[in-house]
Amino acid sequence: MNDQKLYQSISVLILAALLLAGCGGATAKSPAPGEWVATTDFGKLVFTVDATGTKITMMSYQFSNWTCGPTTNSGTIGVTHEWPITDGKFSDDETFDPNGNQTMNFRGTYSAADKKFSGTWDEISFGSKCSGTWEATAPK
Repeated sequence: MNDQKLYQSISVLILAALLLAGCGGATAKSPAPGEWVATTDFGKLVFTVDATGTKITMMSYQFSNWTCGPTTNSGTIGVTHEWPITDGKFSDDETFDPNGNQTMNFRGTYSAADKKFSGTWDEISFGSKCSGTWEATAPK
C-alpha cells in the first residue's frame, strides 16, 4: 500500500511539473524568415528577416510621390545592415541625406499570435515631421 501511494505521489508531481513547464515556460515564436512588406502612407516598407528569425538584414523604403514638408519623393532607398529583433521588437533610424535634413525612424513589434509585425514611423524632412503606422504580414 505504501508503494502505491508513493507511485501516486510521484505521478502527481510529474504531471504538475509537465503542466508548469507547458504553461510558464513557453516563449514567443520567432517571425518567419523572408521578405515582409508593409504598405505605408509614403509607399511601402520592405524588410528581410534572416533564417533564424532573430534579425532583419535589409530594409527598402519605397516612396511613391510622397510629400513631407517641402519635398516630394519617389523611388527606393535600400539599406543593408543588421537590426536585431529583441523581445519581438526592432528599430531603425536612417538619415537619407548627407546634411541630416531627411531622416526616417521605424519602430516595430512582432506578434507571434497574429504572425504580424506592426509599428510606427516618423519622417523629418527639412524640419517638418510626418508620421504614421504600418503592419506587415508573414511572407508566403
